[in-house]
Amino acid sequence: MMSHGPSSGGQYRVFIDRGGTFTDCIGVDPRDGSVRVAKLLSSDRAPIDGVRELLGLAEGVPIPPCELRMGTTLATNALLEGRGARTALVTTRGFADLLEIGDQTRPDLFALRIVRERRRRAGPAVLRPRRGP
Repeated sequence: MMSHGPSSGGQYRVFIDRGGTFTDCIGVDPRDGSVRVAKLLSSDRAPIDGVRELLGLAEGVPIPPCELRMGTTLATNALLEGRGARTALVTTRGFADLLEIGDQTRPDLFALRIVRERRRRAGPAVLRPRRGP
């Protein structure tokens, strides 16, 4: 589990969630463990602009090395919603039902009998996991 205290490496820790509407950025100062937050409208530049905002850096000033973790829901949402370009899902055995599981979005969240709309799409390509190098 990651602590919120000062970084042992002396680098700013930055965590970014790039969503369809907003990009949320959290930064932990390596000197004292203080936390800063930035929220920007999502764009291709939002993650880098968020880092600059967290560090108080102007455009063009080099960004020092940071420990950065970034996640995004853009591709997952497009896949689950059937938007975007035609794509293929290649997964390891045991995860072929990933698209069917989806999320908990449904008209009646507490219904005991769940009826899901079937989407027209081919099944995923399932591969065996590699063993060894």
